[in-house]
Amino acid sequence: MNEVATFFRNPAGDAGITYHFQIGTERGAHHYFVYMRRRVNAVEFSDQEVKHRDLAAFHREITTSLRAHGGGIVVVASGEGTSRNIDISAIASGSYVPASRYTVLRPGYPSHWLPLDNAAKITLGSHLLIPVDPDAEEQLQTVMSLLNWFAPDVEALVSTAIGRPSFDVRLDKLENRLLGQTADATAAEAGLTWWRRFGLQLRRLATNPLLYGWGVAALLVALLGLNAYLLHRLNSKLPEVAGTPVASETLKAPKHQASMVTAAPHAAAAPTIASRTKELLAEVRARSSGNPRLKLLYDAHFAQFVAQGIDDAKARQWFSTQTSNTDARPLLLGLIKLEAMHLNPNVRDATFLERWDNITATKDVLRAVPEDQRDPDGLRLMSALACRLGYGSSPRPELPAFTNSPALVLMPDGRCDALGDETIEEGLDHLFGYVRTL
Repeated sequence: MNEVATFFRNPAGDAGITYHFQIGTERGAHHYFVYMRRRVNAVEFSDQEVKHRDLAAFHREITTSLRAHGGGIVVVASGEGTSRNIDISAIASGSYVPASRYTVLRPGYPSHWLPLDNAAKITLGSHLLIPVDPDAEEQLQTVMSLLNWFAPDVEALVSTAIGRPSFDVRLDKLENRLLGQTADATAAEAGLTWWRRFGLQLRRLATNPLLYGWGVAALLVALLGLNAYLLHRLNSKLPEVAGTPVASETLKAPKHQASMVTAAPHAAAAPTIASRTKELLAEVRARSSGNPRLKLLYDAHFAQFVAQGIDDAKARQWFSTQTSNTDARPLLLGLIKLEAMHLNPNVRDATFLERWDNITATKDVLRAVPEDQRDPDGLRLMSALACRLGYGSSPRPELPAFTNSPALVLMPDGRCDALGDETIEEGLDHLFGYVRTL
């Protein structure tokens, strides 16, 4: 008896043999339950470690061995948590014909049958009864039908007893944990030739994860030592500089050399609205190649301004109130629509991006965003830009009203005179961070 699967067969009349071993990989363990018609060397069917990429090749070796020794059945259980993935392969060979289905015992549920040569998922605690041939399948069906004669609690006790690991299975697991293989596998290995034993030892050594751990640790120590050596060599080649002598040498140096020594590097220029706008539009253009909606927005709203070139004078003009400068409205509305895409990323209708003056559709997109999901930074940026569109004289930040389209107040408690250039600068940085995620 074992943890996940039991092969149902007649021990008196069936000459086959079963194996249970574990294959460890870096992605988790795979438990193998194998029934073979003829006995083979048990050393090949013992616990070992393999790379996950080599697991398919190992599985082919198992099935090839079964096919060469009269056929059999391979059950692989993998996965962690509350379920297990089951993969069953039935190998017919010669006169051997495997069964066509197996039984699943699940605590608290009636037993049920599944096709044999198939993959399945079972819950933790479930147990598989796998008949080895059609005769065993017929006998198992009789046994399972007789279980229904018991009361439900007695049937559950019998099913639990069937699924519990036996003493032999627990002893095999203990031997594998302490010795690396079972006593039977050790005895079988002792009967092999010296060359075969040497090959098996090399295989176990090559697949031992502890070997790779020590190798990585040794490589890390070597790299740290090399790094310390290179730093020592580099420091030994640098001139020794003390505080007082350097000051005196500086005073004695010619004037042009002294100015070179004492001159401080220029501080980096602080970002402006122009530099922020240039950086943002460049990022929008770069990302638009893989984003059709972003390309619609760029072509309709931003491309003409990038073509003009962006400097401080133009940026001051673009972001001023548009009463006498209506040419920059596509840019301002494009930034508002970009934030609308941020607030409502799942909007289905993209027509509000196709024309720069499609303000009614933009208001519809923003109205679909719940108030508790509106980003404060993005809302302040849209409010500041709406105040500079110049469509009306409302002191509140709002998108303008048109026929059959009322105004959309963005900040009911806000005032346009409180939203200055700093708000736009912060908002442009906020938008740049959003575009980088697209």
